[in-house]
Amino acid sequence: MKLRRPLAFAAVALVSAALGYAAGAPEGHRRITPEGVPLRPAAPFTPGVMAGDLLYLSGNIGTDPATGKVPAAFGDAARQCLLNQEAILKAAGLGWEDVVKVNVYVEDMARYEEFNQIYIKALPAPYPARTFVAVADLPGGAQVEVEAVAVRRR
Repeated sequence: MKLRRPLAFAAVALVSAALGYAAGAPEGHRRITPEGVPLRPAAPFTPGVMAGDLLYLSGNIGTDPATGKVPAAFGDAARQCLLNQEAILKAAGLGWEDVVKVNVYVEDMARYEEFNQIYIKALPAPYPARTFVAVADLPGGAQVEVEAVAVRRR
């Protein structure tokens, strides 16, 4: 039993160092807020957070930067969600090819195939892992929200 505790601490230290979270590491989390990606007024979030080599992209409801509104048509909103996420990726020096996980939230599961057609035109194959979930409601009267996680390649 005496070996378990030191081995557990060593394992945590190795994983932490691999992820860039070693004690005293000079880097912290970097906030990614690109110009042209509208935020909801008074919404307490950052569009993207770089933590080591991982970029976490907040959910995006497809607000059009030109109008500040979410498009009424599902397809337009879905395309804008992906364009907004692409702008955040680009601001972090990444692209869709670096995305490893996408979560999609919709108010109507019947939109699954429609979203897929938009998605395959916006993202390069091979596609990241993805979850597609119907929810009761989304902020701002949105019909779709997309969030993602990307990894900087070394």
